Amino acid sequence: MNKILNFIRSLISPRNPLLLLYHSLLAVFSSVCYGIPASGMTVIAVTGTSGKTTTAVLIAEILKKAGKKTGLLSGSHFLIGDTKIVNETKLTTLSRFMLNAMLRNMARAGCEYLVIEVTSQALVQSRMWGIPVDVAVFTNLSPEHVEYHGGIEEYRAAKFLLFKKVRRAVVLNGDDENYDFFNRALAPRKLCFGLKEGNIHASDVRFFADKTSCSIILPDGGSIDVNLRLPSESNVYNVLAACAAATALEIKKEIIKSALELVASMPGRYEVVDCDVPFTIVVDYAHHPASLEKLFDFYRSVTRGRLIAVGGAPGGGRDRSKRPTMGEIVGRLCHYVIITDDDPYDEDRFEIINAVAAGVKNKVEGESFWKIPDRREAITFALKKLAREGDTVVIFGKGNEPVQVTSKGKIPWDDREVVREILEN
Repeated sequence: MNKILNFIRSLISPRNPLLLLYHSLLAVFSSVCYGIPASGMTVIAVTGTSGKTTTAVLIAEILKKAGKKTGLLSGSHFLIGDTKIVNETKLTTLSRFMLNAMLRNMARAGCEYLVIEVTSQALVQSRMWGIPVDVAVFTNLSPEHVEYHGGIEEYRAAKFLLFKKVRRAVVLNGDDENYDFFNRALAPRKLCFGLKEGNIHASDVRFFADKTSCSIILPDGGSIDVNLRLPSESNVYNVLAACAAATALEIKKEIIKSALELVASMPGRYEVVDCDVPFTIVVDYAHHPASLEKLFDFYRSVTRGRLIAVGGAPGGGRDRSKRPTMGEIVGRLCHYVIITDDDPYDEDRFEIINAVAAGVKNKVEGESFWKIPDRREAITFALKKLAREGDTVVIFGKGNEPVQVTSKGKIPWDDREVVREILEN
């Protein structure tokens, strides 16, 4: 059945006007059926190529610390007040009926605030209909979903749809090359964040393998000195974005500081798997070139031994052109590379692996580079045969996702649990 549906989809452009009209009508219908449940909430929507989940979670934690009953819809998990639900859907922004059903549950639970991750596909498909946006956050933009949208310009235009009607404030990454494009948005207030540019920026930044310290400079000239339990420059940007959103919501800086310092590593984002071994094991969700470059740049800088990469590229017809680029990045930045399955969906797993492997340069297969289709075998090989004291093993592509999607459907999977099982055995 899936192959038949995929064949039918391949015959129709995702940008077909009739298909977009169908998406729009379905979005209106589903929202009305559930009583337009987000209409009474203050909504903070986060979009961008990477950093959406971490930024959204940080904003939700700040709101909770401020005593606000908060709902969260992220690619990692959902929150309805204090109830946490793992996101097993493989969707960053839920489909229309699932989305509105969840929003109704939040409204019934008395949630005052909603923090939601929003993808470019969701915006094009009108899934945000009936959800008024008070604060819109732009994290960054790099080529992604280009095949779906038809080009990088179309992808960027899709992201901008979120900023068309913002009731309170827009929060923009001043260091991103697309800042001027998004700065065209009209809103009562604009906040800009960055390490280089912004009325909210960081100074005295110090990076460590498992933490970061910095001073966040605020628009009023005040500052917040924070000791974060989050590593990497990427997370500094996410923290600044969350701080800017909280500033737009007029949350006191003491509350912001307290919330930020309480947050430990994000599930599946630069997450160190705590095991009794003399090397470091990291699980990360990175699955496109820009995120991979930042991920491996960081761990190359803090690893005293060798850097070992294990991962692949997702199937499902998504952005095939990026696969060799992913291989080039891990091949250039890592000492050892193992290319394996990610979520192949209905695609030929060997074709995906070979496409990624085609980009791996200056590596000799069988000596510093391997193709191992079975993800468990690939992780086992890295941990049992390659890793030694001082090394860092980075398992990328799936993060904390609880399933793997194959031609046979979804199967239970968690990179972190697989690591623990391998080491225990």
